[in-house]
Amino acid sequence: MPSAPKRKRPIPVTDKRPTRAEILKGIGWKPLPVGFLPEKVRKAEDRRMQDEIVAWTLGLWDHMERLKRPTKARKRATRRKA
Repeated sequence: MPSAPKRKRPIPVTDKRPTRAEILKGIGWKPLPVGFLPEKVRKAEDRRMQDEIVAWTLGLWDHMERLKRPTKARKRATRRKA
């Protein structure tokens, strides 16, 4: 009988914005092994992909935090029919 796969421990929830290192560690980032590209090009492409992942994650985090905050908008007054 196959055993259940080991689960990673969940990342503790905090109210602080995650750092670049925390995001990349959380997804298990490893550079892509590409043998036919010059090292300078490979490093630039790795950095570009990291930037895209981090920007997307931080944008989602900001959006979720904004949804958590209560809105200060007042309820619209409604007219009652006579």
